[in-house]
Amino acid sequence: MRKLAFALLTGTAVMAGCGGDGGSASPTPTASAGPGEFIEITARNNRFNTDLVTVDAGARVQIEFRSNDAAPHNIAIYETAAAEVEVFVGDIVIGPREVELYEFDAPLEPGTYFFRCDVHPIEMIGDFVVL
Repeated sequence: MRKLAFALLTGTAVMAGCGGDGGSASPTPTASAGPGEFIEITARNNRFNTDLVTVDAGARVQIEFRSNDAAPHNIAIYETAAAEVEVFVGDIVIGPREVELYEFDAPLEPGTYFFRCDVHPIEMIGDFVVL
């Protein structure tokens, strides 16, 4: 399990699994959490269950990443969609029902960053907003 420092979140995170049979292509919930809490993100059918994560600048972030696919996945955060400057890159999770806990500190600079699965960088993407 890879642990790094990144950001503490605002509000409460309640994440629902993404479309079970591939029928729904658009994730809807926003992930955010309060002090001492964590965000849950799930990969299913090569989709994240959310495409928007909101955290406070410089805060501690814990993401419980669960894969419900046989395919490998991870969560990686970059400054932009060009994925040239890494903010955080999580270990790859392989296999259904595998869980990885990512811990890191959010950037100090507010703005909209980019997150993706490095294995599926086109279909598994989202915005990582730092307030």
